[in-house]
Amino acid sequence: MGPESLELNEKVNMDPDLWLQGPDQIRDLDSITRLYCVESILTLLATGRNSRQFMTVHQTYIVLKKCDAIEENEVVSDRIGECITLLRRDPDINIQEGGTSSTNENDTNENDTNEDDEDDIDIIDTIVKGPTSSTQIKLNIDYEDEDFDQVD
Repeated sequence: MGPESLELNEKVNMDPDLWLQGPDQIRDLDSITRLYCVESILTLLATGRNSRQFMTVHQTYIVLKKCDAIEENEVVSDRIGECITLLRRDPDINIQEGGTSSTNENDTNENDTNEDDEDDIDIIDTIVKGPTSSTQIKLNIDYEDEDFDQVD
């Protein structure tokens, strides 16, 4: 979170460390660090329904939505969008406009669980592939031809 203000209903169940610092809180300046943080959240969301429910109850959607609104890096913004999609796709978790969730416990069956597990496996496979070439640091230095110590 950055210095954005939150409404009272958005602070419910949220970790106080995210909103108590107020306008003094500074967002991380390094886009690679932000990317790794968002990919960590994406990995947690892809591990199963229980982790998505936990993240929803603890207002992760609000934090991601606020971060996406001011994110300048397109790669980080795309990953945040994937996190938001994972949070919103679960039929048992309905995210309301304020970010609060309501769960429908009475409508679970084995077919839904199997489909969710298959979707989770596909998402995890995508994440495990690692960052794309645009997020990796590339050094085009050929050390084979250079003689650093000038001793043969």
